[in-house]
Amino acid sequence: MPRDLRFDDVVHAYRWILGREPESIDIVGDQARSGSDVQGLRAILLNSPEFKRAFLDLEPMGPLRPLVTPPADRLVFLHIPRSGGTTLHHLLTTEVGAENASDVRHNNLWRCLAGELAQTRLFCGHYDRDCLAMIPGPAIKVATMLREPRSRLISLYNYLRAHRSEVVASANLGLAAAARKYCLGDFLQAALEINPAAVDNAFLRTFGGWLPYRRWEQAAEPSAPKSLADFGFSIEELVWRAQTFLDDMAAVGILEQFEESAQAIFAAFGLGASQPVGPLHSLENLVRGNQAFEPVQPLTITRSDALRLDEMTHYDAQLYLHAKALLARVIDARIDRTRKTLSA
Repeated sequence: MPRDLRFDDVVHAYRWILGREPESIDIVGDQARSGSDVQGLRAILLNSPEFKRAFLDLEPMGPLRPLVTPPADRLVFLHIPRSGGTTLHHLLTTEVGAENASDVRHNNLWRCLAGELAQTRLFCGHYDRDCLAMIPGPAIKVATMLREPRSRLISLYNYLRAHRSEVVASANLGLAAAARKYCLGDFLQAALEINPAAVDNAFLRTFGGWLPYRRWEQAAEPSAPKSLADFGFSIEELVWRAQTFLDDMAAVGILEQFEESAQAIFAAFGLGASQPVGPLHSLENLVRGNQAFEPVQPLTITRSDALRLDEMTHYDAQLYLHAKALLARVIDARIDRTRKTLSA
């Protein structure tokens, strides 16, 4: 049954149908208040001169090469920044083969050609729940890895401020520029205007709402939600959506229990046992082996910093505990199976 348009309906319609962002936030608001429904907006955009020029008036491309038969399942790892995701991405890619893995690391799978998506088995990136709708196939297995939220924010701040100034300028890394300029507390305040999705209850936004499509270290697009209220759900609804989404995943890991988490994810994905490996993107390794980074002074956490960290991770702390419980059940079940096998 058709329903009234929401703000995000308009933004996603422009992305998926026209392949671009809306011209302005005013255009989004006008469309959302137009009285049309989702099907009506779809019809408007599909019949627009812009869509016809871009997609219907193309010259014939000649015979298409046949698509590779898609695998029975697609494997998706939702990577939360500074939560051990780069290491797990490396392990998963090594297992399935780089040729079978997507190279799209940010929340913009909607920019990919359908043929590229159809031939890809593994997707590892900073995706949100809505981005998964772009992945084809009847069987999609999703996993993620979480980190204690306050530790994640401290690690994120240190990681950003370790970027060399020339790298920040050349890649337009707005969050890194702020981290180099400000102390922790002032950085967190500035980040709320630059890209709040990276610092303000990031788990809740990823699993209960949606994320900007740009690289996470950069400033978010103007249409991206700023506050949690911009998602159009109550806090209770956002938490419920996020917890339910975690419950429905094939596996949920915890960085502080990395080896057990990697085993759980590999098993849920139907892959062989994961190989032990150290953290690939620890700040120490980056500073030592990557010229884009430089050493930073040790961080002192003030009382006001600690209060701000608590404020910006309040709901993520709940989701982290929920994820820990999910992983504990998996570990307990594996131990129980092993005991039964040994006693048989």
